[in-house]
Amino acid sequence: MVLWESRRRELFSQSENRKEHEVRLEFQRIEELTSAEQRLRAALGKTPNMGKLRPTWATMSRLILRIEHNRDWQNAEAVRHYQATELGRRKGQSFLTEVLPLRKARDDEWPHCWWPFDRWKDWTDYCDAVRPYRFDRLRRLLDKHRPEFLFWYGRWFGRKYRTEYFPELESDVMRKIANGKAEVGVVGPTTVVLTPFFGFRSMPMRVIDEIASDLGL
Repeated sequence: MVLWESRRRELFSQSENRKEHEVRLEFQRIEELTSAEQRLRAALGKTPNMGKLRPTWATMSRLILRIEHNRDWQNAEAVRHYQATELGRRKGQSFLTEVLPLRKARDDEWPHCWWPFDRWKDWTDYCDAVRPYRFDRLRRLLDKHRPEFLFWYGRWFGRKYRTEYFPELESDVMRKIANGKAEVGVVGPTTVVLTPFFGFRSMPMRVIDEIASDLGL
């Protein structure tokens, strides 16, 4: 299962961004979530805490538990345990990735605090430069590993660039599910699901259950 994030919205200081990017340059091609979190937090002088329920990770964990018919998928402690011990592990059921890894707080803001600082003049420049390469790399990974599901959350970005990554998924072949809150298409053996942002408000338990039920799970 692939859980795909289209963008990040956190806002750090210039020095924190530089420290994080220096750590990211040392990452292996694929990092376990716990390892990446420990290294990034250490660089910022912070204590890693995989037990803290974060909206995106907790929603991912809850969705996987629901798909796997775990009776405790609505239980916060079960979600916390999965997030801390199973999510994004090499031998686990999930692979987390991002289209655009650099953070920005809002769609209309591109603070000049990225490293290298003069590489992109604004968000559009960064997006246009990075997106095609990332799409190509992610598509090759998808074609190689052929997961059962790919969840792409953040519907605006998904709808805007869907056919750039999936030429097969024109709008007329997508099926709406969960009372119109998500869309589904099929690429080879992979069911592609476009969902709202993975947050506690935008993806409450009711919507998670509707998506899983409409997928026949």
